[in-house]
Amino acid sequence: MLSLHSLLHRSCVAPLVIASCLWSGAALAAPVVAVSIKPLEHLVAELTAGLAAPTLVVRSGQDPHHLTLRPSERRVLAAADLLVWVGPALELPLADLVKQIDGAVLTLQTLDGLQLIDTGRGPDPHLWLDSSNAELIAAAVVQQLNQLDPANRERYDANLAAFREQMQTLRSKVEQRLTTQGRQPWAVYHHAFRYNEAEFGLPAALLLRDSDNVEPGLRSVMAFRSALQQAQLTCLVVEPGMHNDSLTALLDDTALRTVAADVLGVELPVQPGSFAALMDGVMQAIQSCSGAANE
Repeated sequence: MLSLHSLLHRSCVAPLVIASCLWSGAALAAPVVAVSIKPLEHLVAELTAGLAAPTLVVRSGQDPHHLTLRPSERRVLAAADLLVWVGPALELPLADLVKQIDGAVLTLQTLDGLQLIDTGRGPDPHLWLDSSNAELIAAAVVQQLNQLDPANRERYDANLAAFREQMQTLRSKVEQRLTTQGRQPWAVYHHAFRYNEAEFGLPAALLLRDSDNVEPGLRSVMAFRSALQQAQLTCLVVEPGMHNDSLTALLDDTALRTVAADVLGVELPVQPGSFAALMDGVMQAIQSCSGAANE
């Protein structure tokens, strides 16, 4: 009996969908790959380039911790030959649905050799923000693709080699900037940047909010304000969507400025090099906001 995703593959002969099936030269043969969140779409697109494009399950702008899926998004899961997701540390609402799909599943937080940072409440789920983790994830994805689609093994392997070169170039670029600027004090609203901190040996960030689920109390705000003043920092790294006026009022600091670091890559188009651009953009945001003088 044919599974749902096999039937959907065969439906490419239908006139209404033939254009999408011919989007790339080998799309008829390529497996359907679904990814849970935007940064994984950037990463996996590098590996399937020239064959097909991964399908994003979770709409951009949704909080992965509290996502809800539309019927159309559930169908994306059901149709996938391979699902790539971080795991319950990030997309907990997907955990039960993942068990019900027929395709292969790659749960990134369980990969052997992956560097996971313990937050005290479990692993920090922003694991793609370490370039070595990204390379390990890419290798695991390509291993799955080669099993599902051995006819295109050469292309997948070449894409993986190119991705590894991108990560090496990224590391060299960031290290060069750090050598010039130095590793200076910095501060964050919500610490989604532990992997960047660990990979590049940054000083521990001053931190206002450590949890996605807990708003900072008055004592935390006062302690953070004092730490900022002591370090002479007037800049805060935030994620997109944070309003500077709200933080200024919260911290009672009219000189405070913010720099957004797009850890999910929601503001980047998916295109060649976009995952490396995501990583470099986060590090540029951190570096532009660090230093006692913030100049």
